[in-house]
Amino acid sequence: MLSKRAYAAVKGRGYTRIDIRQDAKTGKLYVLEANAQCGLSEDENYTSIGAILKASDVSFTQVVYAILIDALRRGSTKSFPIKKKTKAVL
Repeated sequence: MLSKRAYAAVKGRGYTRIDIRQDAKTGKLYVLEANAQCGLSEDENYTSIGAILKASDVSFTQVVYAILIDALRRGSTKSFPIKKKTKAVL
């Protein structure tokens, strides 16, 4: 729940890693950062998502698919201006 609140607080969109640490004496949890440019690899020695996937029933392919579908859904509501092609001046 803490990670969801942190994600909402920074108006998170898309794939983001929320780093949380626990105080050894009090047990209190602290949010360190919301990282929207975190690594994405199924290698548990390289990224935290790899370790999470290893402990879950979700494949790397499923995660990448979900990220892409989410990005496409969010992107389809935006309109981008079309720029006219111009000739390069040398």
